[in-house]
Amino acid sequence: MWMLHRCRWCPDLGWGNRLMANVPTFTPGKSPDGIAAAPETKIDPDAFGAGIASSLRSFGDQMGKAGDVLAASQNRQAEQAGMVRANNAQNSHIDQVNTLLYGDPNDSTKPGFLNQQGPAAIAAWNGFVNQLKQTQQNAGSGLQAGTTARDQFDQNSMRYTQMALDQARQHVAAQAQDYARQSVGSTVQMAHQVGVQNYGDPRALSLGLGRSQQVLTDFYATTYGMKPSDPVVQQKLQDDRDQFFDKAITAALQNGQPIEAQQRLLANRGLISPTAYASIAANLRPHVVKADADAVTRELLGQPADDGVVAIPRDANPDDVMDSQIRIESGRQQFDSSGAPLTSGVGGADAPVGAGQIRPSSAKAAAARVGLQWDENRLRNDQAYNMTVSRSYKDMLLDRYGGNQTLATAAYNAGPGRVDEWLKTYGDPRTGAISDTDWLKQIPFRESRSYVSRAGLQNHGKPALSAGYSPPDYDKILSKVDAATAGMDPEVGDRVRANIITRRNQWQVQTATQRAALEKQVSGIQAAQLNGDDSYQPAITPIIGQFQTLYPAQEAEQKTHDLVTGQQAATVFAGMKNGTPQEIADGIRSLQDPNSAGSKAAVRSMKGMMGATASPATGMNGQIAPEDYQLHQQFVERVAAFAQRRQEALAKDPVAAVSEASTVQTAQQHLAHAMQSNDQNAIAQAQRDAITASDAMQTHQGVLRPRILTEAQGQHDVQMLTDADPAKTSAAQILDALAGRYGGDSDDSAWPRVFGEYQEHFGLSPDYVALGIMNQPNQVIARADMERAIHAGSEQQLTAAAGVHAGSDAGKIDDPTSGLPTLMRDFLGTTMGNRAGLATYNAIYGSVKRLVLYYMANGKGFQTAMNDAYDGILGRKYDFNGTMRVPKGMLSATEDATSRVMDGLAPDSLAPEGGDPNLTQAQRQEIALSDARKGSWIPNAHETGLTLMSSSTFLPVLGKDGKPITVLFQDIRNGKYPPRLPGINSVASISPSLVK
Repeated sequence: MWMLHRCRWCPDLGWGNRLMANVPTFTPGKSPDGIAAAPETKIDPDAFGAGIASSLRSFGDQMGKAGDVLAASQNRQAEQAGMVRANNAQNSHIDQVNTLLYGDPNDSTKPGFLNQQGPAAIAAWNGFVNQLKQTQQNAGSGLQAGTTARDQFDQNSMRYTQMALDQARQHVAAQAQDYARQSVGSTVQMAHQVGVQNYGDPRALSLGLGRSQQVLTDFYATTYGMKPSDPVVQQKLQDDRDQFFDKAITAALQNGQPIEAQQRLLANRGLISPTAYASIAANLRPHVVKADADAVTRELLGQPADDGVVAIPRDANPDDVMDSQIRIESGRQQFDSSGAPLTSGVGGADAPVGAGQIRPSSAKAAAARVGLQWDENRLRNDQAYNMTVSRSYKDMLLDRYGGNQTLATAAYNAGPGRVDEWLKTYGDPRTGAISDTDWLKQIPFRESRSYVSRAGLQNHGKPALSAGYSPPDYDKILSKVDAATAGMDPEVGDRVRANIITRRNQWQVQTATQRAALEKQVSGIQAAQLNGDDSYQPAITPIIGQFQTLYPAQEAEQKTHDLVTGQQAATVFAGMKNGTPQEIADGIRSLQDPNSAGSKAAVRSMKGMMGATASPATGMNGQIAPEDYQLHQQFVERVAAFAQRRQEALAKDPVAAVSEASTVQTAQQHLAHAMQSNDQNAIAQAQRDAITASDAMQTHQGVLRPRILTEAQGQHDVQMLTDADPAKTSAAQILDALAGRYGGDSDDSAWPRVFGEYQEHFGLSPDYVALGIMNQPNQVIARADMERAIHAGSEQQLTAAAGVHAGSDAGKIDDPTSGLPTLMRDFLGTTMGNRAGLATYNAIYGSVKRLVLYYMANGKGFQTAMNDAYDGILGRKYDFNGTMRVPKGMLSATEDATSRVMDGLAPDSLAPEGGDPNLTQAQRQEIALSDARKGSWIPNAHETGLTLMSSSTFLPVLGKDGKPITVLFQDIRNGKYPPRLPGINSVASISPSLVK
């Protein structure tokens, strides 16, 4: 018999069982299955002989039977062996068929036929059938034909092969049908896509729908044998039409074209089922209502379409359109702010000119058309002539384009030649091939599109300068809603009213926002005007227009006056701001006369900026018109305010204030050129020249103490010093780099002045001041110690640290008898005559004290720390004698030089002396000379030399040139004061040239 075993790879098959022969079994002590047991024999002792004979006979019979049984067993075993081979062959066949059907999970090259999809399954069918047959042959090749095993294998394998073939046939049929459906579906979707992409083109819609319907008709005819008239086919075709138009209309809606979507729906109503039509229409309605309402709202408000491009209505008044054009072209102005004919600057001699901005080449024929004699001078200087000729030219264009105002206005702006080209390219609105608006949207010149749109708008688009502009009359517009929405969906009217009410509310809010933005813009311009910037004149006219639209008339007029007087004042003051204080005062005094030439020109310019139509701003007898006095007075006040602002700027940042002067700019340009050359000598000379030019201009404009650094430069340098990270950059190195930038230790170096400005104007910390003066080679170690002391903590922290090592000595530093005050007595004496002397002393005292504490905190004794700190900062830098503080090693030469200068003083070498009127001039000179010779020499502001101070007033003694008498260290080094020869001590022996 055969036992059935379920196949592990084919659980879903009803016939997927392995076959196995039932093999006989053997148990020890028992006969094998199928072999009868021998009968039990009893031996009779009494009949032993007879028994033997009988037993022998029986034994012979049994032996015969045993032979038969043995032969039968051998046959059975052979048969069972054949069946085992048949079973193995059948199992192999099942495995191979299952692999063909389901694939081998361990071999990606054998996916299995039932796993093939679509076209792949169809293509694999024939190969699968051949492999199936070959599998049966291969599996049974080891079985002998005609045997029971072979017969059994053939029967079972044929049945299993047929089962596999049936299952594969069902699979490929299903795949073929699915593929056919997919192909049809894809083709239909492609046809529908045509509708989505071309919803605005009826011809494309028809082609797309026709293709879709034909594909479906062919599919049902081929696949199911159904005729087009079959009800099932008819329903499928209707469903397809509904889907097609739903997609096309939805596409139009998604592209923001609900009106286009509605047109497509209405045009194809007969092709859409009532149910689908109602559904599409219901979805479309709110969008159409909104679009209609928005369009009516824009029409009532006189606004352009959403894209900003709108054609000129064909029933628009041509004169109104031309008025708008002239306002756009020139603001109705024939002349610019300088009084010259207004010209666009494009086209050379044939450039558009005047109020109508018409080209002379076009104007000549236009003048002849209305019977005017051609006169180019009048075209340029006679506004009435210019506007008449411009209107005539526009009429010529209207005649050329059949009265189409959109085309004629575009031609006025871009030229008729371009318009003719655009008509050929985009279609001619006059033939109905394209609408005026669509044509206007197509032309490539944005300026022309905007120009035509603005010219055609009668309310909202009216140019800002148009007289009498006011917000729309919303109540009047609301009264027109019913008439404008007649015949439309009732909801459109309601929505239009809501739109207009919303716009009215928005206007009330938005004007406040616009006013705030405008005020901010105007404030920026006025701030620039205060700084003498007169470059904003082109922006003035549009702003004045906004004043007229956003403010009541009186307020708009006042704001206009403020703006134009500020602009004119900035222009006038720009021409005088680099003068001396006296020159500026004289200029303002001249402008205070309303009938001066400057005042008349200023008023004329201001009225031009405001768009006044009256030409000269003067009345009878060449005097300023009475109505312009207030304008003139406001203008003069603004000029005076600018002058005051100028003085404030010179006081705060004189270098920046004079930087726009031509001499200063020229010197700066030379410096920039020299820096590109990398020639250090040229750079140094150019820098000296730039400083000299700036100093001269500052002095010219009344600055008593010219500076080298701008506010920005000084703040940057000081910030860079104080922010320096000691772990990365040494402040001393930064100071040295800055010193090198300004001349370093050269005789004509600007560094002493720059360093003085850091202290006086930019608040350089006293500790960094000390670092700055520690620039001698013998101060290198002390300078490094000082920088470490700066970053070692606060004075309180250093005092505490010093106390740890020095005990009570840390508190003796400020002791007036044994501390720093005694050690620094000589330095104090050199600061008393300087206006910043006490501040200088305190600053240096604090730095020396910090260094003393630092030394003590690091283990030095009190006296050693004091001596080392003092020497490191002052002792190795200077020599002292009374009030004199001079570079180390120059005391003797300086004393000699100052003595020579003192000896050389004479009555006529000093500035004229005031004083007691009862004294003669000679007596006053003698008193002044005596006072000067009793004076003392103190360091000047930048420590570049010594200045002689009066003994009575303790003010600098002035030479006959009005400048302080000063001995410069660089002059001493350069030999200007040679050593005295023995025996020459008289005043007469001193050259007057030595007195500085």
